[in-house]
Amino acid sequence: MTTQVRPLAGGTWNNVTLHPNKVTSKATTWGLTLPVPQLNRALVAINQWVNCAGVGTAATRAQKIAAAVRLQIQEV
Repeated sequence: MTTQVRPLAGGTWNNVTLHPNKVTSKATTWGLTLPVPQLNRALVAINQWVNCAGVGTAATRAQKIAAAVRLQIQEV
């Protein structure tokens, strides 16, 4: 499975870059430019998503955090 992210407004899905210890890389292509505070929130959201395997309450929380910084997450 691959985690992908894109702007909430739509656009191309981008693969999330993960380090070997399953932590999201800052080098991930988000599809839009994020200021540092929003980048930090995006990293938190993706890390939560990856750690819960995209299911359950944690996945819902991760989607809400991502939406707050104008991003969507999916697993393909």
